[in-house]
Amino acid sequence: MATASASRDVPKGRPPLRKCPDDFDVIFVEQGRDGCESWYRASRKTVNRWMNERGAKRLIGARAAFVAHQRANGQWMTRSTRLVETRVVRRTARLQAIRDRRKVDPTVIRHAAQYLRVVRHGGFIISQAQNGDWWVGSRRLSPAQMLDLALSKGFDDKVIMLQSDAADLQCRMASEVKR
Repeated sequence: MATASASRDVPKGRPPLRKCPDDFDVIFVEQGRDGCESWYRASRKTVNRWMNERGAKRLIGARAAFVAHQRANGQWMTRSTRLVETRVVRRTARLQAIRDRRKVDPTVIRHAAQYLRVVRHGGFIISQAQNGDWWVGSRRLSPAQMLDLALSKGFDDKVIMLQSDAADLQCRMASEVKR
């Protein structure tokens, strides 16, 4: 007989409904229905049931008064209010000319560009602009500036000059042999 009364104490079927929290009125007035759902991690049906238990019309009226007060003081965010501050970035109408016009051998520049493209030397995305400048990443550099960057990364321009001089010498020797 003791087992029969113990089984009656435990409800069968669904679990008992969740009780309304003590601070529900305050949270509802400050955050609204959606805020209560996330605050208490409860479903909409549960929040509606709690509102009905505490007096839905009274809570909705208190929420409306709270929102009107916040809007009157300029402390309320509306749908048109930006959540993130926007800053206007001023752009120049046209690209500024690079004044650094030091003369650099094009062979050395091509080798420097290839050197900077290698990952261990920076892995830069490099392309040549129409006016002879070079795009290194998002910066526009003159050939001399790009060579300076490559030299700061460990590029050795003297080796390239020796290689190109040797190639020129071989070309000259080959052309003299043909004559």
